[in-house]
Amino acid sequence: MKYEKKPFTAEEHIELLKERGLSVENPERAILSDYLERIEVALRAKLTNYFGLNHGFYWYTIYDLYADKQTFEIINEEISSKFDAPQERFLKKFKLKYTSESLPPSNMAMEVLTLGKLARLFKGLHNNQEKGSIANDFGLPSRILSSWFNYLNNVRNICAHHGRLWNRSITADKAQIPSRKKYEFNGGIPENFNSSCYGVISMIDRLLLKINPNNRFILKVIELIDNHKEIYIQLMGFPKDWRTNPAWKNTNN
Repeated sequence: MKYEKKPFTAEEHIELLKERGLSVENPERAILSDYLERIEVALRAKLTNYFGLNHGFYWYTIYDLYADKQTFEIINEEISSKFDAPQERFLKKFKLKYTSESLPPSNMAMEVLTLGKLARLFKGLHNNQEKGSIANDFGLPSRILSSWFNYLNNVRNICAHHGRLWNRSITADKAQIPSRKKYEFNGGIPENFNSSCYGVISMIDRLLLKINPNNRFILKVIELIDNHKEIYIQLMGFPKDWRTNPAWKNTNN
């Protein structure tokens, strides 16, 4: 059987899922790792939505879409290996039904990629219309957004391995900090902004505001700090005036 389903927009998918009885709720989340998951899910969805609608569900196999040809090899090998010996139920069912296909469609393929691989994929693609649309959705130039994805993947790995994060200097794959007025952060940015927890929080907040402007991430961070007054937050990179003049002030207005 050949896989010939038509790619849907996000709105079309929502309506389809509602018709099938899905109830979408907004449960309470944990803080850093859980909100990073939201960014990861958003990136997966946007890659499939933009590239899938314009190039079909197997867009990730199109060689010419990649500026970095090594990324093409790495991503396709990763997806192929996960498809050859699938662990996920949705891949097993797909292989049984669509026996003519040797790879899964994008909406499934992106699910088997880690945030690190997704960041590699985004960086390796040409700066075309689709990539520009994704960057625009996140409110940053694609070059800067790509560096944020790589950097936040390192943060995610620290969280996943239950590592110490609060006062850690995160120097691997440092994120580029935008200097143009349209994208810059509020206030005086500390020198260690792109290696401190304060910078991480500010970047996550900036991306989350584009995904869900009504999220409570910053409120939960402040609540956590207030509940642990013994923590020396200067070691987290917080400046003395962070309560009155935080880096995220303008983006929350």
